[in-house]
Amino acid sequence: MTETYTEPTDGLDPADPWTDVPEPDPAPVPRIVLRDMEPQERRSRLEELGHWLRWLVEVNPEARASVPACWHRHEDVIEVLLALQIGWVRSYTRPSAGRDTAEADWLITANNLLPTTRRAKCANGHADPAARPWGGPDGETLRRWLEEPGGLGTREREHPSPALAADLSTDEQPL
Repeated sequence: MTETYTEPTDGLDPADPWTDVPEPDPAPVPRIVLRDMEPQERRSRLEELGHWLRWLVEVNPEARASVPACWHRHEDVIEVLLALQIGWVRSYTRPSAGRDTAEADWLITANNLLPTTRRAKCANGHADPAARPWGGPDGETLRRWLEEPGGLGTREREHPSPALAADLSTDEQPL
């Protein structure tokens, strides 16, 4: 009986030591919407965030200077910290093609975002933020405003820098 050699269908030759075997794609990092989580899942996620934050504050001077001790009582601060944590996971544990500077990019982002977590009123202990009702338009008021002649909702399309947009656009779509 004669055996016949056939090329592997995936283009890889397992006998060739120089064949690059692609690494499997890592599992995607989940998107996190705290308010949409079950309470137990939310508590678990915040505990994990707290663990990661303790590490971050130890190694990053901007985090140490910016993140208030009462971070857990400020939902807006939690959102920033979650975004940083998820970005850190993607940058440091999920290498991807074309992101050779992912870690440096994350550090730049972190050092730009961390100062937004400062809370001057909490410098000497937690202070609840003042209640501020939403005063913006919604519903019928917003709809009327969007339909006003010459307003943002009815204004003709116009790029603020048409020459630059034309130069930078490869498929002639506005930027």
